[in-house]
Amino acid sequence: MIWYTTLKKVGEKMIKYYTVEETQRSLAYIEELVGQGWMEKWVHNIRDNHGRMHHNNIPPLAVRWLKASDEIGYAQLTGCLNPSEETLRLANLGENLYTLRNTPGFREQIPLIKGDINIFRRLCYRLSVAADYAGQKIKVILQNGTEKHDLLVQAEEKKTVVTTAPLIQNINEIAAVTAAALKSALSKLPNSRGMVYLDLPLPAAFSPQKLLQQVKEQLQINVEVPDSTQVVLSTTFAEKNGAQMGLRRVWYEWN
Repeated sequence: MIWYTTLKKVGEKMIKYYTVEETQRSLAYIEELVGQGWMEKWVHNIRDNHGRMHHNNIPPLAVRWLKASDEIGYAQLTGCLNPSEETLRLANLGENLYTLRNTPGFREQIPLIKGDINIFRRLCYRLSVAADYAGQKIKVILQNGTEKHDLLVQAEEKKTVVTTAPLIQNINEIAAVTAAALKSALSKLPNSRGMVYLDLPLPAAFSPQKLLQQVKEQLQINVEVPDSTQVVLSTTFAEKNGAQMGLRRVWYEWN
């Protein structure tokens, strides 16, 4: 069976290829927001006197920031940037933060960047969705707190948006984890009206279309989605094009 043949509302875009200079600007802006002292404290805890890295109990932002800094340093020596997916995502985060810097609720997002991997992953996706709206000149209001919806989008009418990006450890838990994440997101929509964006990591064994189709079929069995709610399933991943590495997102609109 070819899973993706039944996906009718599929979209995709290349988010961006990042140069060394763009990546540096993103890292510098993130450091400015979280504070140089905070970043230096954790960076010193990550790397011991022998240069070995230790990630236990270290905020994922600090780990990724140090790794991206190392990759930039290597690129400056060799003239070639070969970024990891984590570095691409961090460059994208910095760009999105800069895009949203004047958005109501922006400052309340900064402490969340320093959180654990679940908070960090979800926040990165929230800001990516918000930046997409802002890039279309649509007013966005950012919310703070796990019990609230994430965005209030003000276009022709106010639209409540909840984003979620569950962490999936192995493919056997995809159905259970995505169902729980969607149910939690739906519960935060007032009167069950609005949009839910759900982003998934792309397992090596799946194509983007196969993953989204399988998840959609599982969710239709396990979760009741009101007609007044629109769900957007997506997956974001690194993709190589020649000598360049960039981030690509594939999504499916459901309802």
